[in-house]
Amino acid sequence: MWHVLEAVLTGEARDADLQGLSVISVVPAPHAGRLLVTVQSWAEEALSHWSVIDEKLRRATPWLRSELAASISRRRIPELVFQLAGPSESTNAGRDGVPTYGDSGEEVRDA
Repeated sequence: MWHVLEAVLTGEARDADLQGLSVISVVPAPHAGRLLVTVQSWAEEALSHWSVIDEKLRRATPWLRSELAASISRRRIPELVFQLAGPSESTNAGRDGVPTYGDSGEEVRDA
């Protein structure tokens, strides 16, 4: 599923911040009905405006889920929860202190 999300963000997103994101992992959190998507921006200035990128990801989540639905054959499309990793951070999923957000825009702390 990561390749679908990566292709949609980099190729179809109309926002430069979203186009600049790379999907570095997609893992069940805690099961296949909920996916933790870790994204990273290689732009140096991205760290200074993560809150803006967070909001853009939250607003784009329904669109991303519909694009995912069009590319996979599952009865239910998983909830997407985003985690942002800075350029120099590792990709350990579920690190403390890194915000994650669910489909409805709420911050999720147990991912």
